[in-house]
Amino acid sequence: MMLNASVSKTFADGYKIKITVHGIKDTIAYFGYYYADKQFAKDTIHFDSKGEALIKGKEKLDEGVYLVIFPSMKNKYFEVLIGDDQNFSLETDTADFIKHMKVKGNNELVAFYEYQKKMLDFYDKMEALQKKYRATKDTAEQHKIKSEMADINKEVKDYWKQIIKNHPNTFLAVLVKALIEPEVPKFKVPDNIANKDSALQAKKYYYIKKHYFDNFNLSDPRLLYSPLYYRRVNNYFTRLLIQDPDTIIKEGHKMIEKASGNKKTYQYMVAYMLGYYERTKIMGMDKVFLDIAKNYYLAGKADWVDSTFLAKLRDRVKKIEPNIIGEKAHDLRPMELANGAFTSLYKVDADYTILVFWDPGCGHCKKAMPKIKKIHDKFKNKNVEVFAVCTITDTAEWKKFIREKDLNDFINVIDRYNLSHFRDYYDIYSTPVIYLLDKNKKIIAKRIDTDQLDELLEYKINGKKIPEHANNDDGKGKEKPKKKQ
Repeated sequence: MMLNASVSKTFADGYKIKITVHGIKDTIAYFGYYYADKQFAKDTIHFDSKGEALIKGKEKLDEGVYLVIFPSMKNKYFEVLIGDDQNFSLETDTADFIKHMKVKGNNELVAFYEYQKKMLDFYDKMEALQKKYRATKDTAEQHKIKSEMADINKEVKDYWKQIIKNHPNTFLAVLVKALIEPEVPKFKVPDNIANKDSALQAKKYYYIKKHYFDNFNLSDPRLLYSPLYYRRVNNYFTRLLIQDPDTIIKEGHKMIEKASGNKKTYQYMVAYMLGYYERTKIMGMDKVFLDIAKNYYLAGKADWVDSTFLAKLRDRVKKIEPNIIGEKAHDLRPMELANGAFTSLYKVDADYTILVFWDPGCGHCKKAMPKIKKIHDKFKNKNVEVFAVCTITDTAEWKKFIREKDLNDFINVIDRYNLSHFRDYYDIYSTPVIYLLDKNKKIIAKRIDTDQLDELLEYKINGKKIPEHANNDDGKGKEKPKKKQ
């Protein structure tokens, strides 16, 4: 009796899920889960000759959206909502996992699959209407189809509200509520306001920004184990917010505060901001990285990292901090000229200074330096100078390169004894590295290529619009499940 009671309690505290899939036998599948923007494998599932399998554990699973994935079926899968009740059974068929799904012992999961069936029905209807819309050129017919699509969208939103009402205090309700984005009211702009369209767009923008997370609980860790958390947070930072570092920092602190009600969500939000703004290619966003590093990690508010990580982070902060866009560049002195005299960066009297760090033996530098010369030739009568810092100590090789590439119009300097510590102040670990400074030696741009340099000077001097360049940082496809380290 004592042994039986102990076993029963173990399953009650842990998880026990029986899965039957008709149409398979003697095969394996993966039991995985979502975490932010990735999928991870939790366990391997062994299906027997009857298509039956049992997965169990002594400790409860983190609540969230899990997956049962079949490699033998080209990674076809179905999702499982894991809530507080983790002792249940599933039965389905390979012909259609969701349509044939039967659940025993978990009412919330029954509702979850009913929800999935209903949403698939909405999707099929919408897809059929979109196909009809593309096929017709009749304006009246298109208008009718658009009206029908609007009706379906309203029906979906009404259904979501019904789910939330009928299943209160469940993860399903939280999950569905998180899908609801703010509906912008119809704002009115007074007739005496200039640029009414711009004023209206501004009102809409600030409303959406203020209410974007009204239905999304950033401190609910269950949403982390779903595709929704990363998607909503990433969209907010990368698409909704104005891409200005000061704006990102201000809103980032608010987001972290909203996520701080739970340790897991707080950790994720802080780590997301540090990681994303360290990797992003958007110029100037290292200011965000510095802010998070200093105010959270180095301030002792990130107890999940060890001393080795903090030491590396502290060193990275030290290298980045002196060269933030908008701040005054560090003076470089004493720098030796080709004639043996000495000068400094601050002695350059120019409206714009192109500061370039280069190496005569660097293949990329051999291509970049002639391009910089062409740019300088185009703008030198506009009071633009080039302060070219050679990163090696071989003066013969340095002078030879200058002669061969006809770079005598540059202010060519070298630091044979590392007196200026330029590598530390400008984070120089490769070449070429190009900075653009203004009249007061404030950093306008950094780590740009020659095309960007040309475009920036065209914009600053001639007022030409800067072309938009694609940024693929967010174009991440779904990954196959992998073991979490």
